[in-house]
Amino acid sequence: MTDHIILESVNFINEITFARASTIFKKYPGLSITDASTVSVMEELGIKKIYSFDKGFDKIDWVVRLK
Repeated sequence: MTDHIILESVNFINEITFARASTIFKKYPGLSITDASTVSVMEELGIKKIYSFDKGFDKIDWVVRLK
């Protein structure tokens, strides 16, 4: 698998992705719905790294936050 990195940016997501984002949002208190949506998209695409200054991503054990 290619090593992909996602930049913190989510524009539009479908209902399935939003449903998963809602689950993530409820599981990690303090994580914004936008961050939960980003994590949902990352999960769907198999992306584990993100460039972000947002420490909320540190709550997700499989997400590697690059600064």
